[in-house]
Amino acid sequence: MADRRAPALNRAAHAALRTSNAQTGEVTATLPVLAALTANGLAQPYGRTQRHYLTEAGRRLRDQQHPEPATTPDRSTASPVEASQLTAPTSFVPAFGDEPLDLAAADPRRAREVATAWQGLLEIRRLAGTHGIAPIERVRVPWFVALALEAGGAPPSATTALARPGQRSRTGYRVLEGDRSDTARVEWRGINQSVARQDAPAQLQRCANVLTRAGWDALLYIGRGGDRYLLVSPK
Repeated sequence: MADRRAPALNRAAHAALRTSNAQTGEVTATLPVLAALTANGLAQPYGRTQRHYLTEAGRRLRDQQHPEPATTPDRSTASPVEASQLTAPTSFVPAFGDEPLDLAAADPRRAREVATAWQGLLEIRRLAGTHGIAPIERVRVPWFVALALEAGGAPPSATTALARPGQRSRTGYRVLEGDRSDTARVEWRGINQSVARQDAPAQLQRCANVLTRAGWDALLYIGRGGDRYLLVSPK
């Protein structure tokens, strides 16, 4: 009978599990630690850059032994080598449409970060053997819907800290949690909300096209007050 006991891991390996990225499952650690996790079937390298991501077994072990939310290591306490590993996509967060307007959003580096995160997700899908949404995407639907929209070229909305709450400083999509844990809601918000409401049907259809190409189902609904939105779920 196969030995089903949890693999023996040292302190560094447990730390790598505990601090793996909560959304993507990426692990940042030294090469020996990554090799040990891979040998035990807890992590999997991908692509030419050989970034490592937790397998389903790795996620289960992390959640069993470290039930508190996984976090990214604190940059202020990381060693020089560790700090150099804390680059995108580990620290990457897609635009949900509620972030303050950042002039750096137009920086080419942002486009590269988005492209890297998207290519990483495609590789995760390939390793998972799926032809569409990977299991990891079903756990955090809004996060990956936002990534698909930004990677697909859809513009995110933005807010401004200098104006009244809710006022928009840029017109674009806004991603929220859906009514169920396996759904996300996509709205179209703008600087002039009356104009944004008029544009919403066409703009949301463009967002739906992006999401459909990315493997999601996106259906247009009309909510209370006549506001239109997309309800997005895995195919």
